[in-house]
Amino acid sequence: MDWHLIISLATLVLVIFTIVWGTGLWLRREKIEIKIESMCYNVDDVYRKVKVYWGGKFKRSGRKETRYITKIYFKPDRQTYGELQQYISLPGDGVIKIDTYIELPRDKIGYSGYGDEAFYPEYDAFSETNSTEKWRIARQLASELSQKRFEVGLVWEDGGKTKWKMISSGELGKWVRL
Repeated sequence: MDWHLIISLATLVLVIFTIVWGTGLWLRREKIEIKIESMCYNVDDVYRKVKVYWGGKFKRSGRKETRYITKIYFKPDRQTYGELQQYISLPGDGVIKIDTYIELPRDKIGYSGYGDEAFYPEYDAFSETNSTEKWRIARQLASELSQKRFEVGLVWEDGGKTKWKMISSGELGKWVRL
C-alpha cells in the first residue's frame, strides 16, 4: 500500500473524529442568557443612603437539569464608582455583591431582583456627606452610575466558574448571552 494513501486516510479519520467529538461537546455546552430589566442606584435623602435596585431574568441550557446561582456581582463604571466612593461607603473592591439563591432549571426562565424576598444592598453616606452640596454631588454621581455600562457576574452553587458579561444601558431589557 502506498504510504501517502495511509497517511491521507488516517488524517481523514482524525478530522472526522474531531468534528463528531467536538460537535457533541458543543451541543452539551451550557449557555446562559441574562436580561437585566432594571439597574438603579436609588438615593434616600432622609436616611442618606444609596440602595442598589435591580431586576433580571435568566435562561440556561446545558447538561444538568437544574443549577443554582448563589451570588450576583455587579462591577459598575470604575471612574464614576470611584468618585461616588468619596461620599458613600461603597465596597473598596468596586464590586456590588448580592447574595441570592436562584434556581435555574434547564430551558426555563429564572427570576431575581423582584419582590419582598429580593435583596437590595444599601450603603450609608459618610458623615462628611451630610452637607447639602456634598449630598447633591453624591445624588448626581449615583444617577450617572445608573446610566453607565457595568459588568454582571454569576456565581454557581456547585463551584463553577463565575461568568462575566459587560452590559450597556442600551442592552437593558434585552436578552444577552454570557
